[in-house]
Amino acid sequence: MLLLIKTLIALSRLAEKGAKLWLDSSSVNAAIITAFKSSCDMKKKGKAGEEVGEKEASSNDRITGDPSVHNGVISAVYNVSPVALAKSVKNDAEIEGMKNSHLSSTKERDAAALAEFWCWLEEEICKSVPLTEVQIAEKLLEFRQKQDGFIETSFDTISGYGANGAIIHYRPTPESCSSVGSDNLFLLDSGAQYIDGTTDITRTVHFGEASPRQKECFTRVLQGHIALDQAVFPERTPGFVLDVLARSSLWKIGLDYRHGSNFFNYIK
Repeated sequence: MLLLIKTLIALSRLAEKGAKLWLDSSSVNAAIITAFKSSCDMKKKGKAGEEVGEKEASSNDRITGDPSVHNGVISAVYNVSPVALAKSVKNDAEIEGMKNSHLSSTKERDAAALAEFWCWLEEEICKSVPLTEVQIAEKLLEFRQKQDGFIETSFDTISGYGANGAIIHYRPTPESCSSVGSDNLFLLDSGAQYIDGTTDITRTVHFGEASPRQKECFTRVLQGHIALDQAVFPERTPGFVLDVLARSSLWKIGLDYRHGSNFFNYIK
């Protein structure tokens, strides 16, 4: 908001000095169009740039920006947004809603949906029922839709089998998704938006016999979890300081993951 106000003030000053301004009317609301209608030339996107280029080619006049606008942008970028802190620190109602969306003492919620889903999936895989990554994601949605207060998924479900599970933010499509079996790892990253909270849960499973390499990688990721869980650190310690605890077991054998340490899915 501060940046917008400073920009509008700067535009007004430029117009008062006789500067010619261009405004793409498709990118702003009616109030701004009304306020600057008398001082701006309404141009379609791209037309203003063409006109500036023509004028620059036919004139020795310099075309430059107002320094006050530049300074306003710089100061706005480096101001700390009060919204970030409010979003990061949860109040009591948000904490309670987060807990209840997973498992309520009076209602089945997201944890129940996932328990039913994993039981179903394991039985289907053991019976060699052909299932694709997309079909599995759709079935999970069915289980969640039965829960009280369910609104929608909190993001596109990442259902990845084998190599697909290593693709960051992978999204299966009916045209290109893989079939899921018992010969490789299966990663499921999913979440739901409920009336009182949001969930985001990632699990990596194997329905058959994992290879020695897979077991080693999985174990070292688990060691990273344990190292973080057992860590004792002062209040306000930055997250990047603890990052080494999550990665050190992997580093010892030359491995790493490309996400931040709130994700352990992607081993490099």
